[in-house]
Amino acid sequence: MDPLEVVANLNRAFPYFQPVFSADEHTIMGYEILGRYQADTGVVSLGPFFLDEDIPDEYRIEADNNILSKALEKSLNENIAPCFL
Repeated sequence: MDPLEVVANLNRAFPYFQPVFSADEHTIMGYEILGRYQADTGVVSLGPFFLDEDIPDEYRIEADNNILSKALEKSLNENIAPCFL
């Protein structure tokens, strides 16, 4: 994935809410926020983008802040409790 493509098209980046389960109660206690990107070939994880140390920190921080802002907005609108891990 081209880092410049991601940064230039942050409108195509979005949060994915992965449930975090309580082992004791077997209930959802929150959601981990993961980054996803709508590429031309389909939805892809932004995990490799964030883990690639060759990508400048500024790009990763900008993408992370964008996804976090979208996640917080969505969690407020849909009453989702994010779990920040």
